[in-house]
Amino acid sequence: MAVSSIEIINLIQGAILLNIISKLNHWSIFLLALFLGITGIFGCTIFSHDSIVPNLEYAYGINEIQSGKASQFFISKLFRGLMWNWHYYAGLAITLLLFVNMLLAFYRPQRTTHSWMNFRKNPYPILMLLIMIVLCVTGVLRYYRGDITFMGEHDMFIRNLPRHIHHYAAWTFSIVMLLHVIQMVWI
Repeated sequence: MAVSSIEIINLIQGAILLNIISKLNHWSIFLLALFLGITGIFGCTIFSHDSIVPNLEYAYGINEIQSGKASQFFISKLFRGLMWNWHYYAGLAITLLLFVNMLLAFYRPQRTTHSWMNFRKNPYPILMLLIMIVLCVTGVLRYYRGDITFMGEHDMFIRNLPRHIHHYAAWTFSIVMLLHVIQMVWI
């Protein structure tokens, strides 16, 4: 059976398009991971309740504004809420992009030495996906912790468990991503 030149051209164009989509997806994942890292660090430092409230007290003191602890807490929640919303939606987006990346890997030509199928040579993409699933689940639990019944009924250990898992999984994800970059640079 003879293959026409038009079929060959269509195959080449499909492979080129798949390669472009794959690279755009890869760098979107990187940029989202960077954004999530920045918002995560800001959320624990600059935008933390402990950091915002003293600044509010100082600003209120200069302007001679009387306010109670409840209003300061509410204002700090407004500042933090917007940032955590962005963090939450970026987390959902990066999880979706990692799943898309995994699906794209099944259709990649076998010429690539590092694919999802070759776990022993490059375990980092599948590790990133597994860690990202943990981050997504714990992130959703943290985001909706006020709406989930079992989160408020138990002691502080159970309430803080998703927080701790999310925190350590985020650092693990960062380390795995750094190892992935180091491996790609040295190969």
